[in-house]
Amino acid sequence: MRVLVPTGDFQYDVANGFARDLAAGIASQAGQEVAVLPLKSSADLRQALHEFKPDLVLAIQGIGINAPEAAEAPDTAWMVMGIDHPSHIFGRIEQIQAKKTLITAFEASHLPCWKILAPEIPCAFLAHPAPVAPPNARKAELGLSFLGTWNSPEEMAQKWQGKFPEAVIERLTEALSQGMNNHCAIASELLDFREPIWLESRRHYSLGMSEVDLLLRLILRSRLLHELDDAGIGIDIFGNGWKAADWRHHRIHQAVSYAEALNIGARSLGVLSITPSYPAGSHERPLSCLAQGSVCLSSPSSFYRDAGFTPGLDYLEYDPWVSGSLTQAVKSLPDFYASTARKDAVSACRFKVLQNHSAKARARQILGLAKDHFGLD
Repeated sequence: MRVLVPTGDFQYDVANGFARDLAAGIASQAGQEVAVLPLKSSADLRQALHEFKPDLVLAIQGIGINAPEAAEAPDTAWMVMGIDHPSHIFGRIEQIQAKKTLITAFEASHLPCWKILAPEIPCAFLAHPAPVAPPNARKAELGLSFLGTWNSPEEMAQKWQGKFPEAVIERLTEALSQGMNNHCAIASELLDFREPIWLESRRHYSLGMSEVDLLLRLILRSRLLHELDDAGIGIDIFGNGWKAADWRHHRIHQAVSYAEALNIGARSLGVLSITPSYPAGSHERPLSCLAQGSVCLSSPSSFYRDAGFTPGLDYLEYDPWVSGSLTQAVKSLPDFYASTARKDAVSACRFKVLQNHSAKARARQILGLAKDHFGLD
């Protein structure tokens, strides 16, 4: 089977990192021919489809699927690998040109969401791949690290004026309040597509979910980082939009690429993951920490437990909705490192990630999905 994997202009190069890792993983499987396409224009896609003649295009975040050229190869199957909330990539799916498509989601709650946004397209679960680098001697030059972007929730909400009708603004504000009060960060559970306010418009509903998803993430991110700052715990923050003047103890660094982020994980005492909107899914950060022997402090996800990883032994878990839970987890880091059980668990964690969650393991799952949904071998 011939597989084309496009890359593009993505923030922090995360999607491209996934694309390159998965392409290598697919190429390592018998009988697979893979080409990575730096997609800069539709002409690049047309040329690749014409010359390489792929059986399958693995499109991270749906890159290229809305290009008219995709319709020119009706026999080519497209697998859209979602690595963010469906509302953030719906624009490409809404303008889909490919004839044969499968969408994958890394969070279980995204599957019913896709059934609303794109009911005619099948969807399946596919977790993030974990990069598994050769083991190196770890040297914790940094303290606890957090990698992510910052935007002011208040400023984002102010931009709703003129962007949405007043009735929609009221509904979005209500959804945010419900989410915080009910400890729910899943946008599709806070906004109901059947409400008349959306006028059965998937585009409007998608926009509303996008706003709620982003704002809940930012509100919780702000709350948790301020909790640590107020407790006198300074951490190293890497990403766009942060201002050093806003913090008394946190150390602000410029954004880093995907590859550099992995290196920071290996150089840190611990890595903080704030992903309350993924309660039944994966993020590559905890998996990459498990692979490299780093310690991740993660909000809960049933995915990690179901995958056989134990909080308190393989990683530290905190409740993002409970004040002080994160601070307590951070303070437990020294004892966690000193634990004999933790030291014994490191190699077992790495083996488990390598076998079941590496790019090569995800490649096998991708090929299985291609066979099941498109009959491709």
